[in-house]
Amino acid sequence: MQAAIALCHFCETHGPRVVVTCQTLRDFQLAPLLNSGLATPCEPSTSASDGPFVQTEDVSRVYGVWPTVLDDPEDRCDACTSLGQTSYLLSNDHSARTSYISSQVAVSEVVFDRIRTACHRSLSCEVAVAQGAPRQRSSLRGTHGPLRSETSIEHEVEEDDGNIVFGDPEHGYTLALTFRIPDAKARGLNRLYSLLVVSTDHTLLLNNHHFLLSALRTIAEKMKSLAKETYIQENDTMRRAEEMLRPDNATRVARIPHNMLSRKITLDTKRTLQVVTGDDKIWIRLHRHMMWTLRSQAIRMGDVILEGVPTQDMLIMMEMDDTEIEELDLDAPNSHDLTLLQLQNLKTIALLLSRDGSTADLDMLLKHIVTGGQVIAESTSRPLCRQFLLSLTNLLPLGCAKMCGWSDTHRQRFHYNLLGVPLGTDVPLEADGVMVIRLIAPDEDDHQHHDGQQLLMLDGVQLEIRRRPLYTQQIPTIVARFKQLLLDPEVAYTVLETTIRSTREQWVAKAKLCYQLQRQHAKIHIDQAVTIVKAKSHDKLVLVFWQAGLSRAFKDYVRDTIREQEQMKLKGQQQHEQQHVF
Repeated sequence: MQAAIALCHFCETHGPRVVVTCQTLRDFQLAPLLNSGLATPCEPSTSASDGPFVQTEDVSRVYGVWPTVLDDPEDRCDACTSLGQTSYLLSNDHSARTSYISSQVAVSEVVFDRIRTACHRSLSCEVAVAQGAPRQRSSLRGTHGPLRSETSIEHEVEEDDGNIVFGDPEHGYTLALTFRIPDAKARGLNRLYSLLVVSTDHTLLLNNHHFLLSALRTIAEKMKSLAKETYIQENDTMRRAEEMLRPDNATRVARIPHNMLSRKITLDTKRTLQVVTGDDKIWIRLHRHMMWTLRSQAIRMGDVILEGVPTQDMLIMMEMDDTEIEELDLDAPNSHDLTLLQLQNLKTIALLLSRDGSTADLDMLLKHIVTGGQVIAESTSRPLCRQFLLSLTNLLPLGCAKMCGWSDTHRQRFHYNLLGVPLGTDVPLEADGVMVIRLIAPDEDDHQHHDGQQLLMLDGVQLEIRRRPLYTQQIPTIVARFKQLLLDPEVAYTVLETTIRSTREQWVAKAKLCYQLQRQHAKIHIDQAVTIVKAKSHDKLVLVFWQAGLSRAFKDYVRDTIREQEQMKLKGQQQHEQQHVF
């Protein structure tokens, strides 16, 4: 939970109660995003008050784990009831894969407990009176009928009990705005409410204090203005009824039947907020206000990644042309989603190659990729070959991934190390370092007629190795690491993406250091460089291949730096010789 907003009310019958809560549900898996079938970024609020909480057509449209109904442990009346226990209001933000759901009882037990605690504190002890706030003033108007106390509505609406921030690490932190709205039939002619923003992050509330407080005051002022109109209308109705009882109207009053004059002003503290504000859609209004407050805060406080010195992948992307970027899907707006999908396909490939209990084929494929061998995928489906090769690119630095998703003829390894070809393409026998894998889709005929559609998943695809390179049992260290990650069922895709990237960057750093050592004036052999970077002898092919994938900018920088150092050293030697001569 980043933050949740709640409206609370001090019920005259039941005390402090949470009336409605708006919270966020986020999804970091791809299935809801791909299966939602929605096109608009943010749909209008929808209500499912007619059916059970989970038996609705909108279940597939909720990001994250669909919540279960929490039993409301508190007694309620109409005054402290909003949507009921089985109803909710829902809005989806598809660009951020976030659902905003408003309900009477929070859909998370942790959120419910923290908001209920904050509700009790905000309406009882944690109340800050605003400095200089007008106080309530009453006036008594004498009549020949029963005496009635009337409160000046202008002063009452302006009263604001102020805002306060309180909390602790155990129960979370809260920004509370306490206010009153006029009600002609409530005790004291007003009702006490509070708006809460509850979060586990104290810094979030402090950094966004002005923005959140401004949003809460906007909501409170809207509720006050609606309640004020209803208050005035009800007062005018009662005032016209009282005027009929004055002496100057006695003649007309005598003509009215007695049973029509027996009117008694009674308190009604159980009226709903719809009645008090005169707005049947008040809950939809509140949901939209709360939803946009949470969404706006998330937009304006988005994380900015400060990379510092550009990484090798960033430098490589700046040196690529548009066709290479398009081939590797680097220009996709949802690149993170595509990466997770490619890793899911990569795990599928690893499981298919180790299905018989032997990981020899998987070891051979991983070693062939990281040491610069050519992997050829042949199939009748062009999208199938492309998705297979894109999954393999996650194992290589960007500069080492030379990919052609589809070619009618064989291309040499120094052109492309990842190549997709039609089924039956002739691959010369004299071409060394080649591994050919045939992809067989569940329904080959269907893929032949739908090549224009982009296939995303490799589920159900069969792999058949048609040509094997020379293979040794000793595998590089990075291959063992990749195999461990891909075959571990407990590793989630988000964790897999982070771990593979960090492993890849670790070996790129080793390749950079080897490149610098070999370019020094005193030549250092590759075997010595491998030992210096704490790698093993069977890792040499990996380091040699990954050096070729370093960016031109880095290589030029290393050469220029070494040249400048040599020139400065030579100049210092010349100055020393001149001083020795004199």
